[in-house]
Amino acid sequence: MIAEIYVSGIHCTGCTGRIERVLAKREGISSVSGNASTKVVTVDYNPSILTEADIKSAIAKIGFEL
Repeated sequence: MIAEIYVSGIHCTGCTGRIERVLAKREGISSVSGNASTKVVTVDYNPSILTEADIKSAIAKIGFEL
């Protein structure tokens, strides 16, 4: 399943890189890419392992506003 998550706290490619690194380590996520200009993080994940809410929580825990 693919989720496109708007993250208002993204300001630069460093922000997207940090989110990508953190999420890529999570079980159930097969790919993640962030776009600093649109502030959207696209995540391909397995919904039987985690939910979109889990992904949003992981983003918020590293300090980004959703």
